[in-house]
Amino acid sequence: DDDKIRELKRILTEDQREMVKMLVAIREGQSAFRRSLLAVYPRCAVSGTTVEATLDAAHISPYKGLQSHEVRNGLILRKDIHRLFDDHLLTIDGEERVRVSPGVTDPTYREMDGRPASLPADLEARPDPVVLEAHRAKCTWLV
Repeated sequence: DDDKIRELKRILTEDQREMVKMLVAIREGQSAFRRSLLAVYPRCAVSGTTVEATLDAAHISPYKGLQSHEVRNGLILRKDIHRLFDDHLLTIDGEERVRVSPGVTDPTYREMDGRPASLPADLEARPDPVVLEAHRAKCTWLV
């Protein structure tokens, strides 16, 4: 417990202005990423939801710097679906259909399994198939 207290004191007294600048830069990039995705996705790619306050800009391949904010590395997803996607419990297959892990038993999500994903008509804005395949490869439940 003493080590935890010392670490907490260090964190609270450490000058974190550089960290804040870095987080602000990341957040600014995220905002532009979200705007660019909302311009090509009028709704959640999985559920069809159009309520903007419930929608997230999701990275298909995890964030690794500003280059990750490429439209072809993103999807607009409802917040709960974004979490399932990030946890590899939901993905989009090679036929652009939504796939939901059998371990997700809630009927709200089960009914999404097999539905076509709502992807942009513009081929330049569609998710990169290689990046989607890399995401699917991490969905160990998908056969």
